[in-house]
Amino acid sequence: MYVFVYGSLRRGERNPIEQFLPNQVQFIGKGWIKGDVYQIDWYPGLVNVHTSESIVYGEIYEILDPKAMTKLDAYEGIGTDETLPYLYKREMVNVNLLDGKTINAWVYIYNMSLPKNARKIN
Repeated sequence: MYVFVYGSLRRGERNPIEQFLPNQVQFIGKGWIKGDVYQIDWYPGLVNVHTSESIVYGEIYEILDPKAMTKLDAYEGIGTDETLPYLYKREMVNVNLLDGKTINAWVYIYNMSLPKNARKIN
């Protein structure tokens, strides 16, 4: 199982995934998906994954411990109550690796209306 990250979970960011999930994930490489990324607040939000012509670059990690997805879901604001809108939703997408291969990976997609002051950053 893989996860594609495009924001604060990338290496070198304020909340690097290697520190957040030590020994539970392994960096695979860099890649891209279609979508639009907006600066929501101090964090980015990915939208229009299936309709955009824009490219979003990010990193792919292999999930070595299934508990890591639970931690990532909590970090990204995903809950289990079906009646609430959560900040993000997790969806499986095709990710294009920079070496030309394609893999399926989870990605966190912004699940709210974009704020009026959100600005596109890709």
